[in-house]
Amino acid sequence: MLSYAVEKKYIKQNLALNVKIQRKKAEEEKRKKNMDKKYLDQSEITELLVYMRKSTKRLLHANIVELLYLTGLRYGELQALQVKDFDGSTLDINGTLDYSFLKMADAVKTTPKNIYSKRIVSLPNRAVKIVYEIIEHNSLVFGSQSNEDYIFKSSRGTPLSLHSFNMVLHRVQDELKWDKNLSSHIFRHSHISLLAELNLPLKTIMERVGHSDANTTLSIYNHVTKKSKEQVIDRLNNL
Repeated sequence: MLSYAVEKKYIKQNLALNVKIQRKKAEEEKRKKNMDKKYLDQSEITELLVYMRKSTKRLLHANIVELLYLTGLRYGELQALQVKDFDGSTLDINGTLDYSFLKMADAVKTTPKNIYSKRIVSLPNRAVKIVYEIIEHNSLVFGSQSNEDYIFKSSRGTPLSLHSFNMVLHRVQDELKWDKNLSSHIFRHSHISLLAELNLPLKTIMERVGHSDANTTLSIYNHVTKKSKEQVIDRLNNL
């Protein structure tokens, strides 16, 4: 909140950044135990997508879930994507949507969260297919699309709001009776865990997701790689 106030020039600096809070050991242990709830593994992602695609009303939401999982984008970065930001193989992440106190129709594209957020994200084949399908769908529903048009639109032709997206996820969570809290951000963490499972270097992962602070990336990375080491022993024992 204070960083946002600095960005909008309501205040000159965020003094809260100088505050250091030392976690108690009990809290730290609890946080580690709950780490598994902060991301979905590949089987959970598959189950989620199959379930969501059973309803035609949730096809867009399912496509967004899959794209977030395959790219690690923040939801605001995805909202701000325009046709011109897609070149057929990469996404140019150059902004986020600001619609504080505004209707989605009046949303304004602003600068990314930080200097590390501005980046080019390479897409796997599946992600490329999803983006092409959505642009083609928009052309059929809303008419010819210009380079300035947003890619991920609601049925009203405006960017799909975070609230609407999370509402659908919460309903799906209840229907599946999952204890993991489904929200847009869990797919960003899930992408980090996926890359960690693929044994990609930490720096490569941070650059891909636009992280300036290694703490979040590192906590997931270490947790996943620790589990991978345990799997090594299991597989050796099963030889």
